[in-house]
Amino acid sequence: MTTEENPENSDTTEETEDQSKKKHNQWFQTLKENFPWKNFTIGLLVPKLIFYTFFHYGNILAGTVVALVWCVGVVLFDYIRSKKIGWFAIIAASLILVRLYAILRKDDPTAYLVVDSLDNMLFGLAFLISLLFPRPLMQIFVEMGDYSKIPEILIKSPYYRKAWAIITAVWGSVMVIEALFIYITKFSNPRISLYIDIFSGWPTWLLLFSFCMWLPRWYWTKNWKKIENSS
Repeated sequence: MTTEENPENSDTTEETEDQSKKKHNQWFQTLKENFPWKNFTIGLLVPKLIFYTFFHYGNILAGTVVALVWCVGVVLFDYIRSKKIGWFAIIAASLILVRLYAILRKDDPTAYLVVDSLDNMLFGLAFLISLLFPRPLMQIFVEMGDYSKIPEILIKSPYYRKAWAIITAVWGSVMVIEALFIYITKFSNPRISLYIDIFSGWPTWLLLFSFCMWLPRWYWTKNWKKIENSS
């Protein structure tokens, strides 16, 4: 005896799944669009650009002062306006101070080689340590934007934090590994260290940001049925 599949039920199931995926993609698009790109640019990229511009023209101390004043201003403005902590600006200030120390200690080769990789190490450790807290650092960055349109079914799901925890872990691990490679190769093979140092800048950041955009969508799509069942 054979059982014929009801085509109407099959079509209904596929339509329901398509609607669910479409709704999920809309929520992900909202999340991506509301990532705090403005805060990231103003808090992290601008002060580093200020510092390296002054450094290029041979005025390190002035660049440090201007960049740090900018960071402090961003932190105060964000807190007064929205009672939120400007983490991007705080990270930028820390990286600038470490880089300044490395530049000023060029007369001490050992200290310079150690400190020169510290900015990546500190950045990576900040990400990894944040995994011990309820919200990993990448989740904090994302929630600095407007994510009110993201449904509670996703935010309350354990898969919401897991996605940001994975991204945070990958970002932190890459930074720490790069720091170790830069430090080791500066002693053993300065030429290779130069290439690693170059690659550890914007190329790595672009790859990590691409990963940040891809991972949540893939991870939540893969586990969407579990997310719906957990509500």
